[in-house]
Amino acid sequence: MKKSQTLVVQFVIFVIMGLTFSLAAAGLLRMQSDFIKQDILDSATELVAEQVSANAIMATSSCKSCEQVSLKFNVKRIADYSPIIGLGADLTVSVEPENKVVVSTLHNLKYSVIYKPGSASTIKPINLTYEKTKNNLVVS
Repeated sequence: MKKSQTLVVQFVIFVIMGLTFSLAAAGLLRMQSDFIKQDILDSATELVAEQVSANAIMATSSCKSCEQVSLKFNVKRIADYSPIIGLGADLTVSVEPENKVVVSTLHNLKYSVIYKPGSASTIKPINLTYEKTKNNLVVS
């Protein structure tokens, strides 16, 4: 093998090694980013459920002489996603593209209040209404 051929082969080997290390480092950083994003989604989705739960308790226990109590509050985006808040058998907070769902019993409020099925996206403010005459809790 001639000296000029040796330099070309050596150059090709170094380029391949450099690409391999670069791709490995990029893969590790991407994997770490995905782990951090999942951790943020888990924690923040549970916090949103607790925020809605606290507002529901405040709606049901405030203004004893009112027939209807409405609370309007904002929920921030979670990792660039807008969670969806739903009432059914329980409170659900879901983040659609990531298939993350948190279910909350609203501190066992379902045993004393009737939930009207419904859901609301957090793109706009959430309206939580408690009708004392019908004992209904509605999210819109």
